[in-house]
Amino acid sequence: MMPNLIGNRFQVISSAGEGQFGRVFLCTDLETQTQCAVKIPSVSSKDSAAQLINEGKILKAIQGGKGIPKLIKFSSKENQEFLAIQYLGLDLETKFAKHHKIFSLATILTIAEQLVDRLEYIHRKGYIHRDLKPRQLLLGLDSDVSTLYVVDYGLSKLYMQRPMGLHIPYIEGRPFEGTPYFASLNTHIGIQQSRRDDLEGVVYMLAYFLNGSLPWIPSNRSIKINEKQIRSMKSKISSTELFANKPEEFSHIFKYARNLEFDAEPDYQYIKNQLALIRQKNNIHAIGFEFKTLRKRNSSKNSSLKPPRPSKIPLTFHSFLIEDEEDNSRGSRKCRSTYDASPITPSRNWENSLLIDDDLTVCLNSHPEIKDRSILVRSPRFKNEILTECGRSPTFRKGVVENLDKDKKNCVIF
Repeated sequence: MMPNLIGNRFQVISSAGEGQFGRVFLCTDLETQTQCAVKIPSVSSKDSAAQLINEGKILKAIQGGKGIPKLIKFSSKENQEFLAIQYLGLDLETKFAKHHKIFSLATILTIAEQLVDRLEYIHRKGYIHRDLKPRQLLLGLDSDVSTLYVVDYGLSKLYMQRPMGLHIPYIEGRPFEGTPYFASLNTHIGIQQSRRDDLEGVVYMLAYFLNGSLPWIPSNRSIKINEKQIRSMKSKISSTELFANKPEEFSHIFKYARNLEFDAEPDYQYIKNQLALIRQKNNIHAIGFEFKTLRKRNSSKNSSLKPPRPSKIPLTFHSFLIEDEEDNSRGSRKCRSTYDASPITPSRNWENSLLIDDDLTVCLNSHPEIKDRSILVRSPRFKNEILTECGRSPTFRKGVVENLDKDKKNCVIF
């Protein structure tokens, strides 16, 4: 059952996800009238509340770093546990799937560089993450869309004992904790995790993005593979096999992470230098994510529907990117594309609409009271669908409709 109000402050808008150890809701902070994400324990797991409390304490301790979610409110009161953080964009697993499991090398390098920076910051605060995977990596929104955030610190812990600053002891026989696909080999073996294990997890994610999968991820969902089988495959695979036909520097990073001593401080700059070499050898100078693509969304569910009639006046934008307007202090963005679309009935054919930047969907509206040259806009960030006239450069912004400039009828800000 979905709650209406959490902590007498956060009004629930919708469910944003549910896992074994918690439920996440998109909420409105009634104190600031801004959107945020609120996590509460799962009723099906007795360890869920303890993990949420652990996450809240760690998030509080590491606040202030780039790519660390802003902590808005944390409650550890029994049976009233919750964690409110800033609302973020899509996770990389979802992005990867939407891009047909193909990321450009430039995008993968940006992911790697930012991940190394995040880990360096977290490690220097005395913590290890212990469960890095694509679903724990989220993009920011609006002007922050080029920032990669590391989330979910439920399994994280101190590796440096305070106040003396001593490294935690080497222990064998530990139970497995984490996600099998991206966990380090030592984690599978049962060795206490340390900084090196976070780095090895990053290596597996890079291989995943480069290859579209990993050797131990079944191509067929009907095939089951257990943790012991994954451990066996990881123990046998070489760096050249994992990164076959890929820049050799990825293999160097893998071998470096695998050969680190338990209590060794990683040489983060060495890894950054290897990534810089890949950029240099492949003539990649752009810094950022190449996610801003436009594709037609397909759906087998509606394959039997007749295609909509062509529009007498096609909807035409004028570029295919969503670009940040640096000179706009409000953080709005211009949406442009080179796609001609036909009138679509929104209730039936959102699957055939245009997906822009994976976070914004547009199509022509065929409402009888609205002109043909109108545009219907939908996004997970908005409570309602927004209808406005189609113009050369419609401007989009996170939030609700704030203003419709009558002098510029083709511009709506929300």
